[in-house]
Amino acid sequence: MNLRLHLAQRLGNIGKEYQNTRHNVGFITVNHLSDYYKLSWRTKDKFNADISEGLIGPYKLLLVKPLTYMNLSGKALGGTHGGHNGLKSINQYL
Repeated sequence: MNLRLHLAQRLGNIGKEYQNTRHNVGFITVNHLSDYYKLSWRTKDKFNADISEGLIGPYKLLLVKPLTYMNLSGKALGGTHGGHNGLKSINQYL
């Protein structure tokens, strides 16, 4: 079987005080995806992130939530910042 990987890395802030704020739209999105596909979360200390994964038809879905505040997301993710402080942090770790 030839699986295609779909990766959803989303930023947010840890802690209950940020749970339903605009800064956590990324976390809210991947939480809905994991609920919809009945996927469970586990902590991967190596990546400093919570990971959820599963097979959805011919696709492998990998969901990632950093265990850092948004502005320090670079420990868990990669990408260009486009002026966003959380993404600037990512570039520092690349």
